Amino acid sequence: MPTATPAAAAMSSIPASGLNAWTHEDIPGQRGRTAVVTGANTGIGFETAKALALRGATVVLACRDLAKAETAAGGIRRDAPRATVDVVRLDLLLTVPGSRVVTVSSIGHRFGRIDTDAPDSGAGAYARSKLANLLFAYELQRRLRASGAPTAALAAHPGGAATEVFRYSSPWFRVPNLLIARLFGRTPAMGALPTLRAATDHEAVGGDYYGPGGLFEIRGHPERVRAAARAHDSGLGQRLWEVSQRLTSVTYPV
Repeated sequence: MPTATPAAAAMSSIPASGLNAWTHEDIPGQRGRTAVVTGANTGIGFETAKALALRGATVVLACRDLAKAETAAGGIRRDAPRATVDVVRLDLLLTVPGSRVVTVSSIGHRFGRIDTDAPDSGAGAYARSKLANLLFAYELQRRLRASGAPTAALAAHPGGAATEVFRYSSPWFRVPNLLIARLFGRTPAMGALPTLRAATDHEAVGGDYYGPGGLFEIRGHPERVRAAARAHDSGLGQRLWEVSQRLTSVTYPV
């Protein structure tokens, strides 16, 4: 009896476009909920905010450039005329039952290292930052659980997605990534799906990590995926948390 090749086995893990494929249609109604989306003026952040607004959420766009945020809000209001879309100063509250903090990471976190003597640049710095995103998410979840807060911390990654995230990268890093994303049809809207599932799925719980369930987590619909083991290093997560508080002078109430 013939055996499947590794490539064939990997391809067989990609869910069909029908059964088990989590899409925008699976986003539960969000009326009565408020979603604060950072970086929402373009790319995956914009698509995330628009999808939540279309489902009835009150959406708050938190962006560094308020002019761009207002432009993005106008675009969302055109697509979802009944939606409530605001641009305000970011202010997070931890006392709301069922509230969630979703941190967006990347497949690239697997190549990241935190405790190294040599400084990273380019792709190395990007991978390190994405590992830091996951270390933050898991450390936040540990602290939320310990404090008894009704907020959950989750994480997601978009897989390959043709967005502006690489616009300041070197051509040797930017071009291959954009080609891979376009080859697999990973639009910003598809890239937003893992974040949307982490933010809205009733079955999602604190500590969950969502990404595309297909080949190498580059393509496919969002499923629970596994982070690299070092992302779960609680000692490293605590040290990163403490260093971040010292460098930014920002203290979380957990």
